[in-house]
Amino acid sequence: MVRLFPGGEECNNLRLLKMTSNSSQTLSSCASMEPCVPEELFQALSHAEHTFRRMETYLRTRQLCDVVLLAGDRRIPAHRLVLSSVSDYFAAMFTSDVREAKQEEVKMEGVDPDALWVLVQYAYTGKVLKVTAISTDPQKLISDH
Repeated sequence: MVRLFPGGEECNNLRLLKMTSNSSQTLSSCASMEPCVPEELFQALSHAEHTFRRMETYLRTRQLCDVVLLAGDRRIPAHRLVLSSVSDYFAAMFTSDVREAKQEEVKMEGVDPDALWVLVQYAYTGKVLKVTAISTDPQKLISDH
């Protein structure tokens, strides 16, 4: 049993990857952000799953949310990083030099509120619930995901 962080979750699903100096795999160093090739790499097999589950918890408890999407009369809190990581549409909106990149509330014109909520849930869970009526093209929001 390994503790990754003090007070953090116990993780039994770590694997050790042996890497040689001619390996094409890299690991970014937090200090310099330069690629490096370690002799050994410990990798949590379900890291992404646990991370997105934690982010979904933050969404549901409205913690660390940094944007509110407005569609119709609905206010949908979210995290720009999560939306941008799964949607080219949101990535362009939040990383470009446009007004929405800095706004705390972003009005989503012509977007069905229920469809937007489904898309936000998809960003956090990778699951899509059936939507019967959508007044905009959902592919516009989820891009190639």
